[in-house]
Amino acid sequence: MSVTILAVGAAGDLAGLVIPALVDRGALVRGLVRKPEQVQTAKDRGAHEGFCRKFLSTFAARLVMP
Repeated sequence: MSVTILAVGAAGDLAGLVIPALVDRGALVRGLVRKPEQVQTAKDRGAHEGFCRKFLSTFAARLVMP
């Protein structure tokens, strides 16, 4: 599988099972979490990179409102 997947709730209990399974199948996983301190949890589970919802909203706002 050569696909990129965004795992929403990447620090949650279910993601602890899903993210490693996706990585084992060859997927590139990006993790979305609520708090900045949860980014490392997503990465520890195998996510290539992690994003905090707060920072993602700020980034999206910059795209919409120059």
